[in-house]
Amino acid sequence: MPSTSALGKKNVHVELCRLPTAAQKDAAIHSKIQDDRVDFVNVRARTRKYTTAKYFYCAVLLRFLAKLLARNQEAIKLKIKVKSGYKLHVDYFRNCGKNDVVQLSDDFQPTLNDDCSVTLWGCTTVKHAFKSAQMTYEINKNGVVYSGTKNACDALEGAHGEVLDILDSVGAPRTCPVKEAVICGHGKHVNIRKHRIKLPVMSGTTTGRMELKTNSGDACIEFSATLSRRLFSG
Repeated sequence: MPSTSALGKKNVHVELCRLPTAAQKDAAIHSKIQDDRVDFVNVRARTRKYTTAKYFYCAVLLRFLAKLLARNQEAIKLKIKVKSGYKLHVDYFRNCGKNDVVQLSDDFQPTLNDDCSVTLWGCTTVKHAFKSAQMTYEINKNGVVYSGTKNACDALEGAHGEVLDILDSVGAPRTCPVKEAVICGHGKHVNIRKHRIKLPVMSGTTTGRMELKTNSGDACIEFSATLSRRLFSG
């Protein structure tokens, strides 16, 4: 008869070698599924929190960048509004003939302001009225010469942009015949801000000479001016 200790060892051996039942397998699979589901829910929740936080911080960053850009744009606009970045030095703007029918005053000259406007100083005197006028001009810009001939009356009638603003601001005639008159700038301002981008091309020394032949006499005007960049434009 086998001993009690021997039977105990045999039973233990049988328990260790016994295969799991179908119910136990289903229970194990169900438990695994439940654990995976819990893990998936936890991962999805963490992902959702991370995504929400990521979008939140992105929104904050975008708002900050938008405010910064807006401030920079205002600063740029203010800088453009306040500073032209260039200065104009007029060497002379004078008559070059004798008994000119159009006479410039000694203080006649334009000045360029920091806000990209031109101030007109001095007076122009039309000593004799005229009905027709032919203009011959020659302009030397940094060694490059531009020259031509125009009908001055047609040029007056076809004036536009800043030229028209200048004529209107000083009360100059816009068509022929031109009557005897004294036309003064009196510090009038003409805005040239839209041409600010062209200032680098216009920089340098420019000289010019204009001869005017009218039915009542002739006139000659010459000028020399230098446009240069400010060393410290702000």
